[in-house]
Amino acid sequence: MRNWNLMLLVAALTAGPALASDTSANPSTVSATGEGGWEIICHVNTGGGDDTVRILNSGKGSFSLAAARGASCSFTKPGKTALTILIQSTTLRCPFKSTESDACKQTFEKGAAGSFDLKPKPAH
Repeated sequence: MRNWNLMLLVAALTAGPALASDTSANPSTVSATGEGGWEIICHVNTGGGDDTVRILNSGKGSFSLAAARGASCSFTKPGKTALTILIQSTTLRCPFKSTESDACKQTFEKGAAGSFDLKPKPAH
């Protein structure tokens, strides 16, 4: 009986890394930082036919997209400071022309407004 329990424990521990590589285990995240009254509104496509609306502002600076197929986002940044938007994803393309090679990040100056689309990366 003791050997059986040990075998189950070993099986569970070795299955962990394989399960961690699933895309649902690594959700995409959208986050933003900045002072003042900024807002980002994203219409997220999860593939079920209905979009989910996610809102970021100075009170809630990030959200995760576990099964997103894409999103269309708009932002406004009134106020006196810049707004930085960071997107982390293994499945969605970066919509910004980032200067940093590994980061999908863009800083917008005060008073900026605009939009961006998150689209799936091409399949290899």
